Amino acid sequence: MKDSNKKRQTQMSQEPLIEESKLEELQSQIESLSHQLQDAKRREQLALADYQNLVRRTSEERSRVARLAASNFVEDIIQPLGHLSLASEQINDAGLSMVVSQLWQALEQNGLKRIDGLGKNFNVNTMEATETGEKGEKVIKVVSEGYTLNDEVIQHAKVILD
Repeated sequence: MKDSNKKRQTQMSQEPLIEESKLEELQSQIESLSHQLQDAKRREQLALADYQNLVRRTSEERSRVARLAASNFVEDIIQPLGHLSLASEQINDAGLSMVVSQLWQALEQNGLKRIDGLGKNFNVNTMEATETGEKGEKVIKVVSEGYTLNDEVIQHAKVILD
């Protein structure tokens, strides 16, 4: 019996050493896992930021493409619609005038605006001078209408200056 008590005492004295080494190993694993978790969180935040940037850039690009498509369409339709407006005035047909007016209204509701220059000072950003008088400051005649679409010039007004 004495031998078995000695063995137990020996085992008990060795157990704390085993537990202590296991404790150190577990603490080391906890530290390692903690670092891995921090790295994973950082990578997740970076991935989320990248995703949000991608969504924003995609949205901006989609919007830019839509504006460009609208701009191209409006540029293509302005001249024929201008000719149709002149024909409507010459023919003096109420139905044709109504349709032309509705077309212009539809374009205006979608951001098209005429550049109003008659009697105003020349603006190099929105106008193009075809003839210039002595002073060359005020617009005395509009040769060809100019237009903006969503506040961007798509066709400069051609004007004659005094």
